[in-house]
Amino acid sequence: MLKKLFAASLVVVLLFGLVSCDEDKGKKDEEGKKEEKQYTAADIVMESENFRFTRGEFSYQFYMNYQDFLRYNQSYMQHFGFDTNTSLKEQSYSDDQTWFDYFAEPSLEYMRQILVLCEEALASGIELDAQDQEEIDTALKSYEQYAADYEHDLNVFLTELFGEDVSLDIMRSYMEKDRLAYKYRDVILAEYDFSEDALAEYLAENTDQFYYIDYLSYAFDEDTDVNAASRAQEMAEATDSASFETYMRTYEMETLKKGEDEIDTASLSSEYIRKDADSAFSVWAFDEATAGKTYVDKNEVDGIYTVYLLTKAPYLQDYATKNFRYVYMTLDTYGTYEKAQQKAAELVKTWREGDADSHSFGELAYNYSEDGATSYVGGLQENLGQSPTKFPDSVVNWLYNPDRQTGDLEILRGEEAYFIVYFEGDGQIQWKNAARQALEEDKYIADMEIFSERHETKINEEVANSLYA
Repeated sequence: MLKKLFAASLVVVLLFGLVSCDEDKGKKDEEGKKEEKQYTAADIVMESENFRFTRGEFSYQFYMNYQDFLRYNQSYMQHFGFDTNTSLKEQSYSDDQTWFDYFAEPSLEYMRQILVLCEEALASGIELDAQDQEEIDTALKSYEQYAADYEHDLNVFLTELFGEDVSLDIMRSYMEKDRLAYKYRDVILAEYDFSEDALAEYLAENTDQFYYIDYLSYAFDEDTDVNAASRAQEMAEATDSASFETYMRTYEMETLKKGEDEIDTASLSSEYIRKDADSAFSVWAFDEATAGKTYVDKNEVDGIYTVYLLTKAPYLQDYATKNFRYVYMTLDTYGTYEKAQQKAAELVKTWREGDADSHSFGELAYNYSEDGATSYVGGLQENLGQSPTKFPDSVVNWLYNPDRQTGDLEILRGEEAYFIVYFEGDGQIQWKNAARQALEEDKYIADMEIFSERHETKINEEVANSLYA
């Protein structure tokens, strides 16, 4: 968690430079309200019996959310009507919520859960050890190193990134509570144990969450073909994937006057979905149809007629998931694909000259992977399914190659990055893993409700709302 937050912050810096809210304007607003109390970084935003968060720590978490938002939505900022040069308190996210509220509310809820878990950890005798402190030290030193490498004054750097309330000491205080909370969370999750009978029972009670269908679809539009309705009925005569695609190709070449090289087979969508009660096609496919049958959805208002071919009747995803370790290397860091690949090759060469095993690869991931969510556990990713994931097709396809053996390693190119991937072996059966995760989540939510009842947390909304943003 610590390294995840750290990695996300520096990615934003590399992408945007130092981006913060309009603090000068925030200060002017505060100066103009002489009758209101002025709060400082040390004022308490939230507290439980034995732990507390200051405004400085709230600023750190708030801007972590803010920077993550910038990172993941950089291509869509204009669609949000979001201005990074204007106070978030002056920009409306919805009719009853500002952009400040949008970032503040989940930040405060996250911090509340941290305090509750810290109280449980204290009551259970769990505390941070030398390794935990070393991880925190490493994260903080990385900020210092980054500031030095790019010739930034450290205090100015932290202010522009997280607000003027934030210093390394405040970050350490926050990180210690965050690490303790996650340490206790890991303990309670490890105690959860669900039997095969429990998984089967959950499956029986929630079939719509676990059964899937495969299908192809193609849409005809009256805007481009006045005979769209009759064309759809003709295509509905297809009984297999080959004839379905043949009709589409012939139709686009003869009616839409496309050349063979212009036909995009992606328009012939092939997907798998769970049951959706709001979709007439989905209800039909799950309740009535068999593979090879077609269904025509008639949207006569818009003049669009979509033909669906069911290619696989409802089924469970009963394949074995995959466990692996990886090093994530981005172009933001290395500049070009060539340089990233060259560095990956150097790392692999060094690894092969050593023990060349899972443990040594984990050390490689810890030291070099830019995915902070997994680097601190040696790049380990367990139970990866075949459904769309954060990993590119090159990685998923390599992992699911039927010839893949434990200990295999490969350098694979993704979007704006390279992956060094080490195959650990098969994981859990996909549907069982999904059922176990659902049961685990339900149990964790129930436990958190019990913990929250044991440990009251108090929030000072005036201090929280005084944050410059």
